[in-house]
Amino acid sequence: MSIKLELLSAIRGLTAEHGIVTQLTTAESLAQQFSVQRNTVSHYLNQLVKENRIIKINTRPVIFFDKETLEKQHQCLLANEYASIAELESAMTVKQDAFSRVIGVEDSLYRQIRQLKSAAFYPGGGLPVLLTGPTGSGKSFLARNYYQYCVDKGILKKESHFIHFNCAEYADNPELLASSLFGYKRGAFTGATQDKTGLFDEADQGMLFLDEVHRLDSKGQEKLFGYLDNGLISPIGETKKGHPVAVRLVFATTEDIQSNFLKTFIRRIPVQIEIPSLDNRTNLEKKQLVLHFYLQQVKKVKQTINISRQVISLLSAQKFESNVGQLQNSVILSVANALARSVRTKQVITVRLSDLPQTLLQLNLNQQPITGPDTSTICLKVTDSLYGITHHAESERNQIKTTFSRIIQLARTKITNEERLKTCQDEIATLCDYLVFGKVDKNGDLPLNFLKNLLAGEIQMIEQKLGMQFNGNTVVLLAHYFYNKQSLHWGLTNHERDILKELTQAVQNEDTQLQSLVTTLLTIAEQNINLPVDAIDALFLTLYFKQITNISKVERIRCLVLAHGYSTASSMANVVNKMVGSQVVDAFDMPIDISPQQIGEQINQYLSDKNVSGGLIMLVDMGSLEDVHRYIKGYIDFPIGIINSVSTQSVLTVASEIQQKNDFELIMQDPQLQITQQVKVLYPSEVHKNVIITCCLTGIGTAKQIKALLEESMPLELDLVINAYEYARLCEVEQQTALLKTYNVLAVIGTIDPEITGIPYISLENLINGTQTDVFNQVLQQVAKPAQIQRIGENILRNFSIERVINSLTILDARMVMANVDQALSNYCQISQSTLSNQTRMALYVHVSCLIERLIRNEPITSYAVTTAFDSEATVIYHNIQKAFSVVEQIYSVKIPDTELGYIFDIVVANH
Repeated sequence: MSIKLELLSAIRGLTAEHGIVTQLTTAESLAQQFSVQRNTVSHYLNQLVKENRIIKINTRPVIFFDKETLEKQHQCLLANEYASIAELESAMTVKQDAFSRVIGVEDSLYRQIRQLKSAAFYPGGGLPVLLTGPTGSGKSFLARNYYQYCVDKGILKKESHFIHFNCAEYADNPELLASSLFGYKRGAFTGATQDKTGLFDEADQGMLFLDEVHRLDSKGQEKLFGYLDNGLISPIGETKKGHPVAVRLVFATTEDIQSNFLKTFIRRIPVQIEIPSLDNRTNLEKKQLVLHFYLQQVKKVKQTINISRQVISLLSAQKFESNVGQLQNSVILSVANALARSVRTKQVITVRLSDLPQTLLQLNLNQQPITGPDTSTICLKVTDSLYGITHHAESERNQIKTTFSRIIQLARTKITNEERLKTCQDEIATLCDYLVFGKVDKNGDLPLNFLKNLLAGEIQMIEQKLGMQFNGNTVVLLAHYFYNKQSLHWGLTNHERDILKELTQAVQNEDTQLQSLVTTLLTIAEQNINLPVDAIDALFLTLYFKQITNISKVERIRCLVLAHGYSTASSMANVVNKMVGSQVVDAFDMPIDISPQQIGEQINQYLSDKNVSGGLIMLVDMGSLEDVHRYIKGYIDFPIGIINSVSTQSVLTVASEIQQKNDFELIMQDPQLQITQQVKVLYPSEVHKNVIITCCLTGIGTAKQIKALLEESMPLELDLVINAYEYARLCEVEQQTALLKTYNVLAVIGTIDPEITGIPYISLENLINGTQTDVFNQVLQQVAKPAQIQRIGENILRNFSIERVINSLTILDARMVMANVDQALSNYCQISQSTLSNQTRMALYVHVSCLIERLIRNEPITSYAVTTAFDSEATVIYHNIQKAFSVVEQIYSVKIPDTELGYIFDIVVANH
């Protein structure tokens, strides 16, 4: 064995035996133990840390522990390095409630425990609980954990009592049973020489568990529901009204409820919980129970025990008439037999098939409970925990937890971001296959079909709002995910949560639409499905939607070719779609004798299926189709463009413009279309769509990024569209007229005011610093409710920090850009002996970040429309800017052309 593996083995053994005792696992102590130079030991230890195998504590001296051992012992996932022992201890402290120790808490007992928790928190002292189930199913164990849960949560005080009373022991003496429960007064019966308190008084402010409660006669049940009605108990012989006690009641019975209880009694117990028999528990739970009982014996005899896997298989498959109790007794007897043999042979205790009770072996003579010749053993040590033994064998329903545990471990490894993303996507793809095609869990509170129907409507709304199309499996997959997720309760540590958030942010970083989509779906899950969402959901949705290849952006502007002939229109559409590389154009092939009314019916169906929020451009082949718009029914709130004499070239022109995301009016005014075709634009008779316009002095790119940030901040259900336009286009009277005909323009947000009469302008800088918050809220009041406006405000605060804006606009580091712009502006102020307003600085932060990226990509603005007459004063300002911004040229090794300097000049002058 190499020195590296010997070191790992030694650290593992020391960690398992001594925990986090610091002096045993330093580089110095290990070097002495192996007689190796200290620097050699340090070298190998640091390698093991990088390989995710040991934990490093960066104290003096540096301390090392085995990672796997601590994770198993403390049931948590740990990082590779910590600053101190205290930090490690904090990470290992996993807060769990009393029910977390119950086997089946997330499987066959999930609903039962959920009901108990609900009963515990019910106002006014909680709700009485009736546990039903066969003997040995674990009713008493569950009741005691219910009490401990109430203590842990502060519902009951630590000093409160848990009183366990078996009614069967007094079934033949109803008077003695009643006196035991309620107490008695002196002289109540022969032998009652003094007052005696009952169990109700002992359990006051605590919990009373009445087992085998069906053995109570009708009078006993009446006395119980008398307490349930008024909270008073009356000892036997009491002549007064009684006295109050506050007792939480838990009842248990093995009998049928309807046959053994008064209906008036049962009606007073709203929480009735059925505990499944051992046979009805999952296979994993049975195996966990077997291992749990063996682990109890390990700790009792304080020795390591090896258990044959065949023993575990047989016990897990065996049917026990007395349920869990009989299984536990079988385990105890097998250990006793193995222990006796080890004393004789002086060997390690090993439990074999022959050590099991002979009755079990006889029952299995004619069966085949054991598959395969597996003669290996499981080694259980005193330091082991049940979690550590079984955490690699997660139940089927915990596949989500298993997947994300692997993703968290993967995040700690030293691989490239591309490799990490690819592996994470592979994990999610495997999980998706499992969720859809694996065994359906039956523990979900919300039915699977209900989730499918609900999500189908929500997904359709998202597709229409965001202009997206998802594949047909999306609704099914999401329904299965949320169905399984609702019964998964994984208490993430802060460290685990941070890892998942970092991964999510890394994937969403350059895709604001993906971020908006995931945020929307999380809101739906939380508000409509009432599921508590967490970092697991955010990463799952992000990775799923990132990887599906057939999610496509459907342009808001639709292009439809209508031509007579068997395949004239579809041929043109197919050719153009292949040329532009995506499905941009749709087509209708029309018979020669078709009427305009029939064409109108087909278009109406088309409009009902498609998202046509930005307008419809129809290219037609002859005059008979020009007036087809007259037959379009329903409310039209989008412009319709009609281009006559369709050709492949005209279709290609329109498709290319749509793909470039040009606005409707710009497409319809394309010179190539105006020359060769007859063009007509029809605007809706009534303005309906609410729109906020974004713009930027330097072009459409920045305006689109501002649009994306705004859309990310807006709830999808809002009746509002965000459209991006070039500043120069917005300044044109024709463009303004077309916009006002088509939309109810609420505001313009950007880096410069296009001065549209009657429309408020909000500068990007003021949106960032909050000085125009009142104006923005007044705009939103036209389309949003107060609660929505508050949520939008919170989103704006998060999404529109100056660093976030610059990071969204460019590939550059926001802080570095701001520092460089500050240096350039300081140069300008020093050269010009003037000052610049905050608004000017904010506008230049955004503009120059885009400018630098354009120059790095060798895509500078090549034209500049002069907005200010260049007199002598303007010329001085221009040259001062040129000198001041030379620092940017030096830092980024670029040359700022005159056209780009002209735009900087406009910003400086406009905001002087």
